[in-house]
Amino acid sequence: MNASVQQKQTLLPAADTHPAMTGAGGISRALSIAWVDTRTAWRRPIYIIFTVLLGLLVFGFVVGNVRVQAGDVTAGGKQAWMNSMFNAAFIDAALLGLLLPFFAAITAGMPLIADADRRVDRMLLATPLSARAYVLGRWLGTLIPVTVSLCIFVALQTALFQLWPVDDPERSRGPFAIWNFIWPAIVFGAPLLLSVSGSSMLLGIWTRQAILVFLLPIAILLLGALFLWGWSPEWLPNWANVLLMQLDPAGNRWLTETWLKADRGVDYYNTTPMGIDPLFAMSRVAWCVFGAVCAWISAGIIAKRIRGVTPASAMRAVTATVGANGAKQQLQIASQTNPKAASPLASTSLPALRLDAMGMSMSAPSLIAGTLAVLRYEVRALLRSPGIWLFTPLIILQIVGSNAVNEVWLGTVRLATSGTLAAGSFNTVTLLLVFLTLFYTVESLTREERYNAAAIVRASSVPTIALLAGKIFANTVIAAIIAAASFIGCVIVIVVQWMYTGIMVPIEIGVFLNLWGFVLLPTLIFWCAFIALAHGIVRNRYATYAVGLGALVLTGWLQTRGYLNWATNWNMWRTLVWSDLDRLEFLRPSIIANRVFVLYTAALFVLGAIAFHPRRTRDLQRVIDGFQPARIGKILLRVSPLVVAWLVIGGWVFMQSRAGFEGAVMERKARDYWKRNELTFRDAPVPKIDSVDADVAIFPDTRRLEVKGSYVLSNQHDTPMEQIPLTPGAHFENLKWTLNDAPIEPQEKNADPVAPCVENRAGLWVFTPAKPLAKGDTVKIGFTWDGIFPNGWTRNGGGTSEFVLPSGVVLTSFSPSMLPNVGYVEGVGVDERNATDPKEPEPDAWKRMKDPAFGSAWGSNVVMRVTGPANWQLNACGEAIDEKINGNRKTVTWKTEHPVRFFNICGGLLDVKKGDGVAVWFNSQHEWNVETMKDTLEKCRHYFSEWFAPFPRKELRLTEFPGLASYAQGFPGNITFSESIGFLSRPGRGEDVDAVFFVTAHETGHQWWGNMLMPGKGLGGNILSEGMANYSAWMLTRECRGDDAAQHVLREWEDTYVNSRSADSERPLVRISGTRPGDNSVTYDKGGWVFAMLMDHMGRDAMLAGLKDFIVQYQNGPDFPLLQNFVAVMRTHATDVAAFDAFTTQWFERVVLPEFKVRDAKVTGPVAGAAGEPDMWTTTAVVENVGTGTVPVDIAVEGKKPVVAKADSKVATDANVDTAKPETAPPAPRVLTKVTLGADGTDQSKVTIEIKTPFAPAQIVVDPDVRVLQARRKLAQWKP
Repeated sequence: MNASVQQKQTLLPAADTHPAMTGAGGISRALSIAWVDTRTAWRRPIYIIFTVLLGLLVFGFVVGNVRVQAGDVTAGGKQAWMNSMFNAAFIDAALLGLLLPFFAAITAGMPLIADADRRVDRMLLATPLSARAYVLGRWLGTLIPVTVSLCIFVALQTALFQLWPVDDPERSRGPFAIWNFIWPAIVFGAPLLLSVSGSSMLLGIWTRQAILVFLLPIAILLLGALFLWGWSPEWLPNWANVLLMQLDPAGNRWLTETWLKADRGVDYYNTTPMGIDPLFAMSRVAWCVFGAVCAWISAGIIAKRIRGVTPASAMRAVTATVGANGAKQQLQIASQTNPKAASPLASTSLPALRLDAMGMSMSAPSLIAGTLAVLRYEVRALLRSPGIWLFTPLIILQIVGSNAVNEVWLGTVRLATSGTLAAGSFNTVTLLLVFLTLFYTVESLTREERYNAAAIVRASSVPTIALLAGKIFANTVIAAIIAAASFIGCVIVIVVQWMYTGIMVPIEIGVFLNLWGFVLLPTLIFWCAFIALAHGIVRNRYATYAVGLGALVLTGWLQTRGYLNWATNWNMWRTLVWSDLDRLEFLRPSIIANRVFVLYTAALFVLGAIAFHPRRTRDLQRVIDGFQPARIGKILLRVSPLVVAWLVIGGWVFMQSRAGFEGAVMERKARDYWKRNELTFRDAPVPKIDSVDADVAIFPDTRRLEVKGSYVLSNQHDTPMEQIPLTPGAHFENLKWTLNDAPIEPQEKNADPVAPCVENRAGLWVFTPAKPLAKGDTVKIGFTWDGIFPNGWTRNGGGTSEFVLPSGVVLTSFSPSMLPNVGYVEGVGVDERNATDPKEPEPDAWKRMKDPAFGSAWGSNVVMRVTGPANWQLNACGEAIDEKINGNRKTVTWKTEHPVRFFNICGGLLDVKKGDGVAVWFNSQHEWNVETMKDTLEKCRHYFSEWFAPFPRKELRLTEFPGLASYAQGFPGNITFSESIGFLSRPGRGEDVDAVFFVTAHETGHQWWGNMLMPGKGLGGNILSEGMANYSAWMLTRECRGDDAAQHVLREWEDTYVNSRSADSERPLVRISGTRPGDNSVTYDKGGWVFAMLMDHMGRDAMLAGLKDFIVQYQNGPDFPLLQNFVAVMRTHATDVAAFDAFTTQWFERVVLPEFKVRDAKVTGPVAGAAGEPDMWTTTAVVENVGTGTVPVDIAVEGKKPVVAKADSKVATDANVDTAKPETAPPAPRVLTKVTLGADGTDQSKVTIEIKTPFAPAQIVVDPDVRVLQARRKLAQWKP
């Protein structure tokens, strides 16, 4: 035994003594361990990277102006303060919820596994250290450095939010309060840190598997992002929502659901402290205690494992370790003084042995052989890892859970097909694989070092590229396992769907291989190569983890900010838009280019990893040699061709993204269009289009259009018209014009003032006739062009609303996709940099003549000859008056029966199902909801004609188009309907409302509201189109599906509106411009709600009479109505004009939103009734309106819902009775009372009710029949 060993043995206790386990000594030793870990923590790059990453992200939030979504977007309006408590809470919950679990798990769970691998637990009994002191010290040694990082984060957050220069500090910052930053960090950071660190420590000690420690934060992230943080359907009970809030360790759900989801107004967020309710406070404490308990159990596990180890054996382990280290040191010293003494074989003479004499040979392995050898070894190591097999069922559950109930709207579930499942799961599968391969790649690269075999491997003759390639390609096994598990999950979804609906969609393996193979596999190769390069540079296990996580966070931030394009989006997140009809045809060129560039970049990463991979120990001489100019020049000469090629490929992909129809080039042209023409032509009068005559030739295989057409334009204004502006599409090529059938060439100015001319003003073509058009004069402008549409790539994936593709065609007159728009097109070239607030209306503007909100003020007679493939159906507005087939091409002539303001073309390879005056054109693969659509069209045509006005066309068509965009549009007689919102929805049951029924009814409603009656151009006008179409669909729902279904629709509208509105930016209905946050929901959802309440107020007959009168007055112009005109017409049908005025003033001219609460409720009884009378219960409560507005509202005391007894199967039934329909349970007994509640703060804001019932009360419900629009309806009830 050497002196070193003897010296260390004197510190050990005697073999028959036991180290102290409790008391102050144990705590002192734990603190000593924590102090040592804290001092050495900052030598580990992971803490530094965590701190830097938090700092960079909070800096990005400040610079990017990311804050609570509240405030008035009007110039000079109130803004959310950067330094408010709610804004700090919003940022802390987001950042810490995403990052903290990973760093807490790695720093707390991994070291204990490393200690176990080094048999530290075997040495515990040989020291005066207990297991609990050891674990407590290790835990504190993790918590303290992470807490220091969080303190630095809070300090930096405070400094940036308080001192960073902003444009308008008076509106962006409030009074400084340090507690605004400290309190959110405590509420959201401390429980998450304690719970994750403790549980990861327990998981690591219990399983000794690093992969499980790494999978813990992944599971937390997936559970939060895919379920806890955002999943909150309208039907979810309030108690379940509250429970889910407590189960979220990050606290994100509580913050969102309690404070942020429904906007409370910027004043509230700026000045009110973020209070926490007792239940949430208890859950925060519980999560902290949970972490401590996990750490305590971890200590127990260690103590139990070392219980059978005697102090003597532990001492021998220490001695052996120390002795080995001492012998190693002596050998190193001997080698320096006497080289022969350094080797035991130096003085030994052995006979020479030849390998060939033993039938053996030796040679360096080839690249392929070396790669395959490493690959086999790594694959065996991966397959022995339990983490991948434990995570596989979780992946299956996640795939099944997220796709089995993929709700579209109104409880309608999207129908799962192979393509929708593969594309819908693409982002999730990619995220899982990126996280898993990060762990396995790092563990693979550091395995030799952890097993003390690095020197042997590095000294081997296996090429470095074979070592790295084998390790990288081994991770494809992970990809295969995850993909197989995801595929199993998708198959389960399809099978369950078949069992539930009877619809068995084909399982297309090729689709999964295409999306998860060709598209996804390059991402994983790129990622593994990047991690290998990062490890080669930093040469630290935990630093590599931190670099990888930082790269993912940076990529996510760039993606959310819209900075990525096809050249930089290496992981393809949020790029794929799947259509069963298109099958990525639209994105195929850009996807191929992106994948090739990603693979080439991965190859460069591999070369860089080879260069940095440590095959030799670094020394000063090697570092100096590396900086020699000759060496650097030689390296640059070798890699420059590869780098130049990379720049060429990447530059080409970048330029294609930039030059596409969404790229910077088109954005610049659009801004030039706006800049040159906004002030001159925005309000310039435009002529009437008397007639449209066009030949539109469609070539789907090449995505081309060839168009020849003409407009006959007339001046309907009192003043002469000197100029006629037209806006063609940016994709128009070889554009030629004629004026009165004479060719005309563009020129800046005409030297001859008598001759006609045309000027191209940055995309606005301005025609100047030989003489100004007097009122009634006409001019004919002709045009021809050809081009690809859409022209070029998208910027970063996604779909498009209009297109010519092999899968179908959608072209409209809303945009200049096929024909030029007459006049200047507002909104082109407008973004947040040059957007202006909407024009404030003059007080009586609604009484004057108004232009239409969309299209021309006058209808046009349209004749279009549409040519396309002979086997295609090409639908347009009007009636098909002729059809000719010439070889493989077909021409259909469409002529409108009545003048129309806009028109479209929609077609593809379609079948048809016809009904009474209706037709549904659909792809033969998507026939599941066609019958529902046909029946809905028939009902709409019947009831809307009865309620509003007769339908003026012979046939009402609905045409399916590929789901590159999810919308439907109700053009005159020709409704376009995306496959993704109706044709790929699970068929609903007849008694329920579903998205297919409702969207079909809504779009059919536009045949009246938007076509027959065009709203005026002005604030609130669009509500007469979209809000009234919603109201019409709701009316049909109540007529055909019943009151329960109609109430379901109202609750969905209400939930969407309350969660989408901006309390400070919202304007009254008569002032909605469509440009502010939340305006879309106000237009659709609140608009439909208010019309439904108006009918409840006026009565059904009076409402329908007023609507008929309204259409008669404004159907044919020339004046186009706003909401004030609507109110004026409806007022003439009101039975109580004063009450009508009060209602319309409150709901149309003000912004009010009641919010009801029930408190101090009490039930007494029963009190025995008189002879023959039932027992009576008395319910008292205070009902309060804590919102705004004065409204009459029903309050119900309800009893328990009766239980329907199952019918005896032996009882015979009448043959005429439909026994397949289950018996409907009768409604719960209830007693109603009506009260009127005023706004919060008024004398009428609360009322005490006392209701007697002949049944035991089960609950109090405010507005049980859903007749009053309100906030937080789920809280407007009470249950004992």
